[in-house]
Parts: sequence; structure tokens; C-alpha cells
Amino acid sequence: MLQTIIVKISGAKQKNMIRLIIDSGSSGSYISEFVARKLQLKDIGHESVVHGLFGGLQKKEKHKKYVINLSNVDNSFGCVLNVMEQKTICTPIPKLENMKLIEEIKDCEINLSDLTVNENFGLYESTVNEIHGLIGADYAGKLFTGEIKNLPSGLVAMNTYFGWTIMGRTGEGCSASEVLLSLHVSDLRICDLWSLDSLGIKERVFPVEIGN
Repeated sequence: MLQTIIVKISGAKQKNMIRLIIDSGSSGSYISEFVARKLQLKDIGHESVVHGLFGGLQKKEKHKKYVINLSNVDNSFGCVLNVMEQKTICTPIPKLENMKLIEEIKDCEINLSDLTVNENFGLYESTVNEIHGLIGADYAGKLFTGEIKNLPSGLVAMNTYFGWTIMGRTGEGCSASEVLLSLHVSDLRICDLWSLDSLGIKERVFPVEIGN
């Protein structure tokens, strides 16, 4: 499981809830182009970023920059973040549906906004599983409260000022929907990830001696 959470974001004329992910593998924080447009956010300029890709490849991109206001669901905490715009944060991430794990989380008195908030109140284009924000290493460390609970199933609950998040293996195996968010591979096919050329490994050709 990945650390997803529901937060409130303030726009020019309205405040909405979005689903975001905390990913310390990303050095920067991002907001989706969809949310920036929907909330009529005003950019404060542009920034060129070199994204480190899988296998050591690099890709340079230019992003719009925004200053956004985020708060938790009950409005007891708020903060201002500098973020960049990204057309798509990642593929949709399914919410937890395992009832045994959900009951375990409740028994441990952990309230996950990603489970309890009415998903119809959030901003999304086509599915409630969409991710429209990413908090990277530039802010993540300051948002964790330090409270951690190890669940009997092996999952780990970590509390943030936005609320609780869950991470770890669910025991159900990997699915095609699980993604590695720190890898920016939008222009690569899956098979390219394991291509020797993509990894910077070149085939060596050795001379062959042919006897008489």
C-alpha cells in the first residue's frame, strides 16, 4: 500500500478535497494540471527540472509553479506549499477494499480519510481513485507527527498533520495497478525499462578467431 490521503485545497473561489500521495522518493511536490485549472490557480512562474528516470536516464521538463493552501479534512491544520504542475501525477491507485484489513485499522483506532471521507465530494475527472497531488521530500518530513503504529497484519500506520496514512504489503500480492511513483517513465514502454540500451548497458562484441 502507498501513503494516500484526502486533503482540502483552496482555490480562487472555492475549496475542494483532493486525493494525494506522500512520496519521499520525489524531491519536489506537485499538483495536477486538472486541479490547477479547475480551481483557477494562478501560477507564479516556471521552473525547469531534470527528472531522474529509471536506469539513470534523465529528462528535462518545464513546470508551472504555484503556491497552494492545504488543510486537513476537519480544518484543524493548514499549511502553504510551493508546488509544480504536472499533467498527470500517476495512474489511479485503488483504495483499500480488504474488509479484514479495514476492520483491523478500525480496531487500532486509526481514522483514514482515504476510507471515511465521502469520495463524491472530491475533485476527479473520471474515477475516485485518481491522484491529484504529490507531497515530496521537500515537505514530507515536516508533516509527519512521529506517531507510528505497527498493525498485526504487518502494515504500518504513520500519522501526519493531515491525518493517518498506511503503508506496507497487504499480503495479496502485486497487481498491475501498483506503481512506483518516484520513477518518471511516462515516455517509456514497460519493456523499455528492462532494455539493456535503456539501462546504459551496451553489448560488447568480441573478435572471434577462425582456425585454418
